[in-house]
Amino acid sequence: PEGKKWTLQAMGFRNIYDAAVNQAGDIFTYDADMEYDVGSPWYRPTRICHVVSGAEYGWRSGSGKWPTHYPDSLPSVVDIGLGSPTGMLFGYEAKFPKEYRKALYVCDWSYGIIYKVNLKPKGSTYKATFEKFLSHQPLPAVDLTINPKDGAMYYNTGGRGSRTGLYRVYHPATQKQTPLKSDPINEANKTRRFLESFHGVVHEGAVKSVWPYLNHQDRFIRFAARTALEHQPLKQWKSKALKAKEPREIIELAIALSRVGGDVSAKEVMTLLAKVPFQAQPRNAKLHLLRAYQLVMTRLEGQGDPISQDLKKVVMKAFPDNDKTVTQELSKFLVFFQAEGTSKHILDLMKSSKDQETQLFYAYVLRVLEKGWSSQERKTYLEWFQKAAGYGGGASFIGFLNNIKKEAIVKWSEEDKKGLESLLMPVKEKEVELVEAPSRTFVKAWQTDELSKAVMPLLNDGKRDLKNGEVLYTQGMCINCHRFSGSGGAVGPDLTGVGGRFGVPDIIEAIIEPSKVIPDQYIRKVFTLKDGSTLAGKIINLSAKKGVEQYRVSTNPLNLSDQTSIAADQLVSQEDLPVSFMPPGLIYTFTAEDVADLMAYLRSAQ
Repeated sequence: PEGKKWTLQAMGFRNIYDAAVNQAGDIFTYDADMEYDVGSPWYRPTRICHVVSGAEYGWRSGSGKWPTHYPDSLPSVVDIGLGSPTGMLFGYEAKFPKEYRKALYVCDWSYGIIYKVNLKPKGSTYKATFEKFLSHQPLPAVDLTINPKDGAMYYNTGGRGSRTGLYRVYHPATQKQTPLKSDPINEANKTRRFLESFHGVVHEGAVKSVWPYLNHQDRFIRFAARTALEHQPLKQWKSKALKAKEPREIIELAIALSRVGGDVSAKEVMTLLAKVPFQAQPRNAKLHLLRAYQLVMTRLEGQGDPISQDLKKVVMKAFPDNDKTVTQELSKFLVFFQAEGTSKHILDLMKSSKDQETQLFYAYVLRVLEKGWSSQERKTYLEWFQKAAGYGGGASFIGFLNNIKKEAIVKWSEEDKKGLESLLMPVKEKEVELVEAPSRTFVKAWQTDELSKAVMPLLNDGKRDLKNGEVLYTQGMCINCHRFSGSGGAVGPDLTGVGGRFGVPDIIEAIIEPSKVIPDQYIRKVFTLKDGSTLAGKIINLSAKKGVEQYRVSTNPLNLSDQTSIAADQLVSQEDLPVSFMPPGLIYTFTAEDVADLMAYLRSAQ
């Protein structure tokens, strides 16, 4: 309880707010997504993870995320989707029907939902389905607990300016219950735990004990066995590893050798991997084998001849594969080897791909290809960015496009760029096509309480016009600064889930009085410098120039490229600007009926 002893259990999460332990003693968590990544191949939805010893779940910033098929990471139990995970617990102590007592409950703050997650053992881990347990608009659920005295579930709401509340969930027909018996732990789960007992410790019998499980069909058991092996002295298992014969065992051992490093050469590990004929393997084995090759190339620096040339022949012969994901992984190697014809092959794949995520994946892979481009291929590649600027995505989507494009063209010579000048500039997000607003008559300088009382009864009259609400969303200039269901600007918060987090009076208050509560990430600052000048803006980045820290400050929320650099040694003070960039009173030309339609539209995305 004092926090004096810390151990690392697992890593690779975006943001885990809470955890829950089941009757078997297994830990679960509900990991967050990054909504800015939506529309990209590296977007990861919110997910329920079984948190086992030594696990890696692969989350990294931006495009650095690991695909879930990497064998040196572990997959989720179930993916849920967009959301903002908060509290979670198992319902064992609740006086609910049996099915509900065994469920895992998780809160989604953004969308106003508490999910019921139904877990079933699957080998040494679990499989799961999920369903809505309860939801409401608004219901920014923060945390929940079971009261041992009455067996009811209690949950609270609130946060970031939303109204707080405490709620009780009970089931009147199941008040007389006996304690819930624990389900027996299956043999596969026991095996995984046995292997995990060797994690982080050197044990004389560990190598012999874990070795048979490196070829196990259960991915979590193989992972636990390899992790245990990596914690044992290399001299105890290296020579035995290099003599392995079974494909699955060879792949796990190659990964272990690459991760441990030290007295291990790329040639030794590649010779081991050469025992596994690539084309003869099933899909998952191909993906795992390609990951093993990657680790040899990067961790053991196996880029030199003849090792890389032998691998190049394997890849060239295998490309393309019948499986889309295997083909994508193979394409990375084509670029890595700067193989002849790569630009044509991958551009053809981009052209034939119907979804934007796959197209973006290949554009990303091509950014580091330096050799083999024809002039027409460069033109085709750059034209794709113009097209992709019109695709939908999260707030980082256009930034991803421009970063990829920038990394690509920086490798091209001036001769390469000739005739392409008009295509070399950064792309801009497709401008929001504003509906031409008719001349509107001033209605009233609405007060929050007054307008809320007028709107609330209208929301339940069954007469709301969502089309009018959408038009008003545009005419009120909301669309310029806020995304909603994938469209709009990114100056202010995404409003897609606003109806699930905030009540109508809260939303009305935020529109009429935007400076009353300003979210932390949208607060601007006033900087006072030694020369007496002042500057207002938002800190975008902190870097160093000739040993002096530099603040990069965006001075125009509508154009983040408008930035000024401030040397830290010239800064006298910085204070929060208590005024929102959003102007007040944007709905003074709206009637109460109009506002009711607008509120209904904002709640329609739930």
